[in-house]
Amino acid sequence: MNIAGMVVDKEYRRQGIGKLLIQEAEKYTYNIGYKGIRLTSGWDRNDAHLFYEKCGFLNRKNQKNYIKLFP
Repeated sequence: MNIAGMVVDKEYRRQGIGKLLIQEAEKYTYNIGYKGIRLTSGWDRNDAHLFYEKCGFLNRKNQKNYIKLFP
């Protein structure tokens, strides 16, 4: 399972909402037979990184994302 993004509004953080979302995603993922969950998080989202690590996620790599826009 891949989580492309997850954000809890600042006003509602630290109330257990994110933890519940992760727990439900874990249950769903396990019940459909997947082996785990992968997620991405912006390099500057330090609080989110700490949260994911508290939930048992391991950081596998740091990467950059490039884009080239045309005029």
